[in-house]
Amino acid sequence: MKGDRLIPLKSVEDKVGHGKSWIYVQIKDGTFPDRRMVHGRALWRESEIDAWLAKAWAQAS
Repeated sequence: MKGDRLIPLKSVEDKVGHGKSWIYVQIKDGTFPDRRMVHGRALWRESEIDAWLAKAWAQAS
């Protein structure tokens, strides 16, 4: 996506309120956006994390 920020694991953890282990279990289960390796770094599209958060929030209501 044009203009989409790529964010590292620490930023993902801060946004979703869960740690690395939880995030990677969810990725393995197919319920969380997967990372992309860019120059040897695991990065996530911020828009995918935001969409995941919005969906999780809507389901919690």
